[in-house]
Amino acid sequence: MRCCAHILNLIVKDGLKEIDDSVAKIRDAVKYVRSSNSRLTRFKACIAEENIPHKSLVCIDVETRWNSTYLMLVAALKHQKAFELLEMQDKKFVEELNKGRGVPSIQDWDYAKSVLPFLEMFYDATLRISGSSYVTSNLYMKEVFALGRRIQQYRDDDDLSISLMASKMKAKYNKYWGNEKTINMLLLIAVVLDPCHKLDYVEWCLVNSFGAEVGGELKIKLSSCLHSLYNLYQGAEEGNQDDTLSQPSANCEPDDKLLDILGWWKVNSNRFSILANMARDILAIPVSTVASESAFSMGGRIIDQYRSSLTPKIVEALVCTEDWLKGDFFSCLAPENFEELEKVEQDLILSEDITCSVGPGSIALEDD
Repeated sequence: MRCCAHILNLIVKDGLKEIDDSVAKIRDAVKYVRSSNSRLTRFKACIAEENIPHKSLVCIDVETRWNSTYLMLVAALKHQKAFELLEMQDKKFVEELNKGRGVPSIQDWDYAKSVLPFLEMFYDATLRISGSSYVTSNLYMKEVFALGRRIQQYRDDDDLSISLMASKMKAKYNKYWGNEKTINMLLLIAVVLDPCHKLDYVEWCLVNSFGAEVGGELKIKLSSCLHSLYNLYQGAEEGNQDDTLSQPSANCEPDDKLLDILGWWKVNSNRFSILANMARDILAIPVSTVASESAFSMGGRIIDQYRSSLTPKIVEALVCTEDWLKGDFFSCLAPENFEELEKVEQDLILSEDITCSVGPGSIALEDD
């Protein structure tokens, strides 16, 4: 199963190609402000002069980070008046941006503002399906089908640019999620096992998203897979079982945000042991790899508030350089040779002491 968050990112990137020029101008303006402390100070003065109440500053977007372009646009639009004032007060700002695509115009700001609600739904969906402390497999189908309907609505928008952007997103959406033959049935069963929705809701979503004919075929396929899976779990169980395949009606909260699904099945496992075992396995499926990737990401150690303008290539170079230096240094040492490792560490400490004692110039070189 493909990572849901990654597919969402691909869909957004295809859509952003339609507004790439406007986004690039705003990005260049943000980069100029964050490129030095003196420029940032002048920008803060413009913020104070315009009485902008927002305490957060603008941020650079990074291609390797999820939804960073959306966050960059949100922050930049809050400080639009400050950028316009900076354009009048700072000649270097205009000169440097004119070397590229130019200073953001009113049309660029308005266009970015008009597509922001469209991008927001992808941002919110990515946050929901990327969680690691709650069940996400039951959210997959709801998020995917809801996004498909919203993209279709934006394709019919009166604004031609937004309509074209939605059309590109729809083409990418159909590549991964538009083919009814490639739908993972386990993700539909995960929604069936959600006490807040159950089988009738899934069948309604299928008909609403794919039409009566295709939706009817998917309903039959889902029912067949559900019976096969139930029989498989039933064969693994021993003793008397009182489960029925139809999910029990649950007196639970109507809002699934208030319901602990795993806790609900744990409480009712004595009554419905086979279904509880199915729920335990299927609801454990993660639909996104973002949480696991972030656990091993070096981005937080490299891209900090003082290095917010690093490009993806520079970030990659820094990570690889550190890895190569460590690899070359310790590659010839066996892991079991602890005495040799201790000797190397002592030599490193001694060399650092000598470097720091040479003078201020050497210390500055080490910091760089």
